[in-house]
Amino acid sequence: MYVTTDRDLPDLIRKLENCDILAVDTEFVREKTYFHRLGLIQIAGGEVCAAVDPISVKNLGPLLDLLKRRDKVKVFHAGKQDLEILFRLTGEVVQPIFDTQV
Repeated sequence: MYVTTDRDLPDLIRKLENCDILAVDTEFVREKTYFHRLGLIQIAGGEVCAAVDPISVKNLGPLLDLLKRRDKVKVFHAGKQDLEILFRLTGEVVQPIFDTQV
């Protein structure tokens, strides 16, 4: 699923809100800026796998609210930068998490 509009986001949230575990990865743009900008959010849970374009989707609030929920484990690989940008966007530390980096 490729989410490129605000209209598409609620459908993704509905499909993910019953998942206990969410796999999350983000991509960044760092050209001409001190802080990295969010370039892509990849998220999967259950049978759903999606890429969310944060440049096209103007209201990421519903997705960020889902990621802040403490009843869902968020799985990252080497998630330090992912967590940094999510903290900048939400003002909260996303929890609970599981990082697969050894």
